Amino acid sequence: VFIESIAGNIRNEKRKYDLERVKLRQESTIDLVQRIGATVNLYKLLDILGDEIVNIGSFDGYLINLIDKDNQNLVCEKITLPDEYEGIEQTYLKFKYPLYTPDANVEAYRHRKSVMFDKSDIPNNQGSTKTQFIGWKMKSLAVIPINYLDTAIGTVMVFRQKAQISPNLVSRISALLQLFSGQIKNSIYFTGLQEIEERLKTAEG
Repeated sequence: VFIESIAGNIRNEKRKYDLERVKLRQESTIDLVQRIGATVNLYKLLDILGDEIVNIGSFDGYLINLIDKDNQNLVCEKITLPDEYEGIEQTYLKFKYPLYTPDANVEAYRHRKSVMFDKSDIPNNQGSTKTQFIGWKMKSLAVIPINYLDTAIGTVMVFRQKAQISPNLVSRISALLQLFSGQIKNSIYFTGLQEIEERLKTAEG
């Protein structure tokens, strides 16, 4: 009876712990959704997304690429690289992945499905992503499409230099992007209008 009582207490404590974890996770998601909805500037929104990507996994770097207004290129709008490559981060900001080239980012965008590969897949890949894989000393890489309704509007590329990226991490990023995609779409439009307004002001001045 004593042992059964102890086991019952343990089960109850575990149940309370699990419920508390669910509650905290729900509160965290609600807070994130509110911050997303309150952010209309594209670059501030991508800063929030970048922070959330870092929180999901111990990635050595990531890129957030969005399709340009002519639907011709994926353009890098935010990038974080390992410390040893910090000096070239700005060089890759606005880097373009043309949609007519064979590339992992283009593949994920076109098929609206995540792409994962490691060193063993390098011989079968082409394009800028392969070059970056080698140059940035990656061990594993994943490209996740940013899907909005029935189309893709960009990709997120994450990588590790010394460890594999699990399918579970990819699924978690994909779920995260579902929270962001609609507001990213809205922010692209809003920020575009702001930039036009700024150019007009400059021209008038």
